[in-house]
Amino acid sequence: MIRLININKFYHSTSEKFHALKDINLTFGQRGMHFIVGKSGSGKSTLLNIIGGIDQYDSGDLIIDDVSTKDFSSKDFHTYRNSYVGFVFQEFNVLKGLNVYDNIAISLDLQHKNPKEYHKEVQAIIDRVGLTGLEKRMMNQISGGERQRVAIARALIKNPRIIIADEPTGNLDSNNSKIVMDLLKDLSRDHLILIVTHNKKLANKYADRVLEIKDGRVISDTGDIETGETPLSLKPITTPIKTSFNLALKAVMLFKYRFIFMILLFALSLTFAGVVVNLSLADTTGEYAVYQKTYGNEYVALQKKYYNNNNIHHKKKPVPN
Repeated sequence: MIRLININKFYHSTSEKFHALKDINLTFGQRGMHFIVGKSGSGKSTLLNIIGGIDQYDSGDLIIDDVSTKDFSSKDFHTYRNSYVGFVFQEFNVLKGLNVYDNIAISLDLQHKNPKEYHKEVQAIIDRVGLTGLEKRMMNQISGGERQRVAIARALIKNPRIIIADEPTGNLDSNNSKIVMDLLKDLSRDHLILIVTHNKKLANKYADRVLEIKDGRVISDTGDIETGETPLSLKPITTPIKTSFNLALKAVMLFKYRFIFMILLFALSLTFAGVVVNLSLADTTGEYAVYQKTYGNEYVALQKKYYNNNNIHHKKKPVPN
């Protein structure tokens, strides 16, 4: 269960202070589909970000399964996000260099699970979100609705307690919107689903509960809350070196021509910099003197030229080298 007690959030600029959330008091249970609606700038996305641990509140308390987050460090919030919350965004946030299967499996890679052991688990999630047969497709080979389902599957594969969705149908047509919302509704039987949207019709159709926010305050709260407590268990997550290397290699292969161009440009830049440095640091006078001495030129004749009544006169004087 999640509780927000007198939550306040401020945003600061050079000239003013904006009060984004004002004394928010809310409780969310273990499951159900909860919609947060309101106009742009009302504070709904800020509220979602605080619940998800993306943004931090300035006063009050966020309590997760009876554990206060007042003293959470950045590392604690990072662990909370990775083990407790799944995120689904309007822009999908899928990795273009990975196929459908790898985009979903990366969440398990981050948990240091063996790829041979989690294959059935990934395949089961793919089947559940209706992407069977598309496992090897790249992101540019599937539709927007399918990419959104990849994002949902990636959030779901780590078995989060909460799935947070910010305008999950904002970039989808009506048919794909229905597919995604039906899927989230099905997931809400076992998970707490929090959705931010400006579409009240969508909320009225699918929601178990609707919260309306205006000017940083909750002005309406209708629906059911299923309470219950489950001990909070957070698992620290670090990125395996192998996973980082594989992602970097796939990114290079995806943009190989750009990578080659950057390498050539870097090499030319180094060469140019080396030439400039050598020219600027070279002692040309000393080198010339050594050259003259090597070839027995002990003296250099300097010639002085001046004009007198349009007649040119030359004056030579031997000068020691």
